[in-house]
Amino acid sequence: MLERFLEQQTAILATLMSKDLRRGTEVHTLTETDISNAEDIVKVMAPIKIATTMMCEEEQPTVSVIAPLQAKLLKHLEPCEDDTDMTREIKSAMTTDFSSRYTNSRDILLKASALDPRFKGLPFLENEEREFVFTKLTVDATNSIQVEQQEDAVEEKPPDTAEEDEMRPAKKLKAMDLLFGNIF
Repeated sequence: MLERFLEQQTAILATLMSKDLRRGTEVHTLTETDISNAEDIVKVMAPIKIATTMMCEEEQPTVSVIAPLQAKLLKHLEPCEDDTDMTREIKSAMTTDFSSRYTNSRDILLKASALDPRFKGLPFLENEEREFVFTKLTVDATNSIQVEQQEDAVEEKPPDTAEEDEMRPAKKLKAMDLLFGNIF
């Protein structure tokens, strides 16, 4: 809304100053400070508008986009030298709000981003945190494989092999088996 106002500012001002509309009453318009503040707000909110539009336009938004998007927005909200006091306050409030979101599910979001081909290098993280995520993914994959192998081993074991053993002919023992038994 502010962006649209700034685009149409001259037309709005011309309409407000029109003698047909004024009818002797004083017209109150925005001051230069108000307009400057509106421009600052639009500048701060631009990446958030783009992020919102992007997430709404995707047919199937995925969880893997959340962590990189949050990092990008937090990077944009870092204070700059040329920020006005109002801009610094807005950025500070938004940083506080964004930083408190997704704290409980951060590991899952980072793993999802690492598995997404678009973000697999995790360029939005520092090297130490990136290595930690990859290590955690490796450990999780290893654990998953071990659990799957254990489940497969339990499924493959026949329930009762005693009957089958009786029907098979006895195995001829070799000398090595006789000497060492179950050691080899």
